[in-house]
Amino acid sequence: MKFTISLKKNEHFKQVFNLGKVASNQLLTVFAVENNLQESRLGISVSKKNAGKAVVRNKLKRRIKEAYRLVEPAVFQGYDIVMIPKAAIIEASFADILSAMKRLFKRQGLYR
Repeated sequence: MKFTISLKKNEHFKQVFNLGKVASNQLLTVFAVENNLQESRLGISVSKKNAGKAVVRNKLKRRIKEAYRLVEPAVFQGYDIVMIPKAAIIEASFADILSAMKRLFKRQGLYR
């Protein structure tokens, strides 16, 4: 992720959940809020309930990060973004994840 840093602190996640705009489809839920910084921050929250064991959760995080890396140049900077994958993403192809992410960013007005 060239232009984006990771969102790590629980307080930042809570702020995005409380103040952010929400967009969702069958694979992902995306929360986004302006952060008044020059760069964007990305957080990924994968629950044990939806994804299962750690191996599967980490694989999902890697796939989401890679999809975000590919769309990142077209995403506006200055936002805190939190992505929550749904259970259906486990069976989805990478192309499905990529297109779902683009649609959600367009719906939120984050994609050029």
